[in-house]
Amino acid sequence: MDRIIEYPMEQIIVDDFLNQRVLDMIALGKLISAILGTQTMVEGLACTPTSPASMSVNVAPGQIFFLEAVDTTTYGDLSATANIIGHSVTPANTTIMKQGMILSETTFALTAPSTSGDSVNYLISANYEDSDAVNTVLNYYNSSNPSQPFQGPNNSGTAQPTVRQGKCVLTLTAGTAAPTGTQTTPEVPSGQIGLWVITVPYGATSITSSNISAYSGAPFLTQKLFGLMNESVPLTIPNATAPANPVALGQVLNGVAPVAAYNNTTSASFSATTGTLTAPCNGYALVIASFSSSSGTLSDTGVASSLSGLVTVINPDAGNYFNQSIWYLPMSEGQSSTFTATLSQNTAGAATVVLFAFFQPNP
Repeated sequence: MDRIIEYPMEQIIVDDFLNQRVLDMIALGKLISAILGTQTMVEGLACTPTSPASMSVNVAPGQIFFLEAVDTTTYGDLSATANIIGHSVTPANTTIMKQGMILSETTFALTAPSTSGDSVNYLISANYEDSDAVNTVLNYYNSSNPSQPFQGPNNSGTAQPTVRQGKCVLTLTAGTAAPTGTQTTPEVPSGQIGLWVITVPYGATSITSSNISAYSGAPFLTQKLFGLMNESVPLTIPNATAPANPVALGQVLNGVAPVAAYNNTTSASFSATTGTLTAPCNGYALVIASFSSSSGTLSDTGVASSLSGLVTVINPDAGNYFNQSIWYLPMSEGQSSTFTATLSQNTAGAATVVLFAFFQPNP
């Protein structure tokens, strides 16, 4: 973020203050776009019936985020066509995300159609607007008599705006009444975004929640964020090359998937072998195996690795019909290992081995 520099005993001018406010607004706008992007979004602005119910609706306070030029008109003493301090661009040709606010509740009155069987759709829309407001007669320096300041520029007594407001402006547009079910929602006014549709039938004496619906595609921020959190976005993650790197899915799986072997022969022992796992970085392989016997108790179970260093975490004693075991193998980047599970049972017959291995990078 750019900051104006001032020095002791320097004669400060009004442009120093104005320029800093512009730079602050640009920094905030760039932060908003980094988080939300540059599409128009709104937050708050919920539309609800009045209480007690009436033929009006209330729109709650809220805000709009809108891509807009830094300034299109002179801001205090700063021209919109002169370069932004420290940059070779002007406020008029530089866009940023701006925040327009409305801090109070807005009430809109609606009217039911006059023809039996008709309904009418009302549209509430929003747009961003810069507005110079809070007009005040300001004191100006009077060089001929400093103790008696001028009232307004050149002592004209003219009031001037003292705040440039970023506003969220709400608009109510009435549709054309038509037989219920055939009425249409009005077009969104140019430069605005649709928020709410209120359907009012003939004979209505009050508006209820069932009459209010969100405009299709209304860019409410909470819905957008929920959508982003639940949206499947394809990402390309490079293969890890160091312990602190994130690991791509292909590296973690690396061709190793659950492998099941079923033995229905007369043999009392057999083995099941996985594919080969190659470490993408320093870490360890976690191996989980399940052994079961339907014809007799297990007399021996185990897992072997073609790479030395396999450590047993848990491998229950044989003698039962089911055994689930865990091993891990420390691995360095580039090392490969093949894992083999073995099972022996007291009596030949049906048996099952399930072996699963995957790679976990070091933190």
